[in-house]
Amino acid sequence: MKRCLLIINPCAGKKTAVKNRTMMESVLHEYGYVCTTVLTTGQGDATRIAAARQSDFDLILCSGGDGTLNEVVAGLTQVNSIK
Repeated sequence: MKRCLLIINPCAGKKTAVKNRTMMESVLHEYGYVCTTVLTTGQGDATRIAAARQSDFDLILCSGGDGTLNEVVAGLTQVNSIK
């Protein structure tokens, strides 16, 4: 199976991502992914998580707002810089 990292900002928007977590993981499983979900706890978390764990996964997804997406992209551009 393929590996997916799902990064969720539980404080973003209407805070529905955590409520929909099980459904998101289920859909990913249907597409052949084993899903690891991580909830952010503060500013910069998504960047650190994406940078540190990017080589462990085939797919990295995020759920949050513009800031969460920006942090994940910033982390993914730090190729092999954090281990």
